[in-house]
Amino acid sequence: MIKEEPEGGTKPPIAPLITTTGVKHFLQLFTIHGYLNGHYVPLCFFVLKDKHVSTYSEYFKIINEICSSYGFVFEPKEIIIDIEKEIHNACDLI
Repeated sequence: MIKEEPEGGTKPPIAPLITTTGVKHFLQLFTIHGYLNGHYVPLCFFVLKDKHVSTYSEYFKIINEICSSYGFVFEPKEIIIDIEKEIHNACDLI
């Protein structure tokens, strides 16, 4: 919750970020980027409830289904991910 602004003072623009709490029902913002014209571009965003392999796999399945509905195949040539073991395991399943 944002605290009241002190009388006669101003808060820095970042104040809401340091005075609020995260969303209760979600644990992680997961994004997929593609490389286009020399830049990494965000393609999709998911707000996940946990960091389990089953959750990542579920969302990869959703991506596959959406791509298929447009006549595309979700088949990345290269995957760059962080050190989290669960995401590595989920990527092995796709």
